[in-house]
Amino acid sequence: MNNRTKITNDKFSIRICQIASSYGFKTIGSFHKFLKQCNPNAKLGLEMGHIRVANILKEVEECF
Repeated sequence: MNNRTKITNDKFSIRICQIASSYGFKTIGSFHKFLKQCNPNAKLGLEMGHIRVANILKEVEECF
């Protein structure tokens, strides 16, 4: 996949799609760049709760 790949349910998990859309990201490249700049121990909030940046980044890099 390249940096311009759209974040959709058929390519990524629903959790990744929800987090990215709640923060306004549409492509995996921009979302990955944002996650790399964040502190790995920081938590991103969702309607369901919070998740650590390190866990999200790990999941994105497995798909990326």
